[in-house]
Formats: sequence, C-alpha cells, structure tokens
Amino acid sequence: MADFPTMVSYEQALKIIQDLPIKPLGTQQAHFKNALHRICAQDICAPYNVPAYPTAAMDGYAIHFDDIPMLLQEGLKILPPNKAGNPTRPTLQRGYAIKTFTGSIMPLNADTLIIVEHITLQDNRIFLNVPKEQVQKSQWIRQVGDNYKEGEILLHKGDKIGAFEIGLLAELNYNFIQVYQKVRVGILCVGDEIIEVGEINPHSNVVRSVNTHLLESLLLEMQQEPIIYPIVKDDKALIKAAYEKALEECDMLITTGGMSMGDYDYTQEVMKELTQIHFKGVRLKP
Repeated sequence: MADFPTMVSYEQALKIIQDLPIKPLGTQQAHFKNALHRICAQDICAPYNVPAYPTAAMDGYAIHFDDIPMLLQEGLKILPPNKAGNPTRPTLQRGYAIKTFTGSIMPLNADTLIIVEHITLQDNRIFLNVPKEQVQKSQWIRQVGDNYKEGEILLHKGDKIGAFEIGLLAELNYNFIQVYQKVRVGILCVGDEIIEVGEINPHSNVVRSVNTHLLESLLLEMQQEPIIYPIVKDDKALIKAAYEKALEECDMLITTGGMSMGDYDYTQEVMKELTQIHFKGVRLKP
C-alpha cells in the first residue's frame, strides 16, 4: 500500500503542492520594459496623487457654478484659453469663462466644466443651450487623486506584470523594479523508442520526442527557463544519473516516458529512490 495519496483531484493536487515547504526563488532587478509577464517582487506605491490638481475630463468651458443664471441670460465673457500642458494655472474671475481642454488643469476658482456641445458662442460670449438641470457642479472634472492617491499600492508583490502594468510603471517613472527569478525547469524524456527531431529513423518502431518540445514551448509561454536534457534510454543507472544531474541543476524537473509498469520502465523506481512522493496521479479528463 502506498504511503501517499493516489488519483487525487486537480484541486487536491494544487493544495498539496501549495502546502509544501518550498523555498521561494530569489529576486532580481529588471528594467521595466523587460518585466513583461514577470512576477513582481515588491509593492509598487503611488508616489503622488494623480491627477495632482483638478483636471478637465472633456473639452469645455470652465466657469463658476453660481454663474449659471448669467450663462443662461446675458452670457459669460471669455478669457484666453487654457491649453493642456500650460506651465501656469490661470485664475477665473466671476462673470467670465475660460475655454479649457481635455487634460488641462482647471483654472483657480473654477468649479464646473460645461462641455462645448452645450455651449453657443455669440459676440465673444458663451450661452448655455441646454436646460440648466443638465449642468451639475464639478461635472466633467477629474478631482485630485481620482486615478490613484499618494501611498496607494498600485501593483502588489506577486502580481503578474502585463501590458497595462508596463504602462503604469512608465507613468510612475519606475525605471527598474524587483521581479522574481525565472524557474529553471529541466525536461527529461525517457524511452528506447524515442528519437530526437532531426534524427534519421533507424526503423519504423520509433516515436519523435514531441513531448519535450511541447513542454519547452509551454514553459516559454509561461516566461520560465526550460532546460532540455538528452533523451535517456531504458536503463536504470542512466536514468538515475540523469535525474541526479537535473535535480542538482534545476529548480524543477519534468519527465516524460518510462512511467508504465513494464519490465523496462524504471522512472518510478528512480523517483522513489531520489525523491519524496506526495501524491501519484491526478483525475483529469483529456
């Protein structure tokens, strides 16, 4: 009777693996452009509020909300426009409006933005062309910290870095960050009948080493570091030597072949001699 569970469920297998006292991999510094698909090894916090000032979310006219009645009747005079990227922040006076563009810092004293679609221009004055009920105080304005606030954790340790995270790191001016090292995964194929891609068939009773290259590609898709070892024949001493070498050089080892109960299937014997088995077999449908 085996002293380890057999044919466990997928969920049980994950739980067993997650509960193992496995030492985490080390970390390394990576340029943010080279961090795509890597696992973040530090918390990335916002160094400041974004936006840092109230900012226009649409193209429109910045006004005082209390000037709405004037906007409906005699109209508001127009001050010079407020373009995005202006080095200075204009000041709004009562009875006036400042044309303010998307991304521009709202003028001082302005608390409302009327979008251009709701404005009629006449004799250098603007008039509201929709009912006043459609105008809300602070509308179309991104307030301080609406995107994120100073000290807020934006990227957590353990998060996978994707394209949007790369954009975030660029916005935060993070040139280098700490990421976890890639896992070195050995791939070992066992069997007298296996031949490598490119080899000439010695006879018809052979199988190409498909699993080796399939596993390598899957690991590369996962941004890990596969290491392919030479195909090993059905010889216990050779298999054991290959196992010992791979276990010493890699963080993880995947083997394929030699796992049946035939007279020449030695992989299970070698595994029992060199490793501690925590479960055998997982109930999965193809």
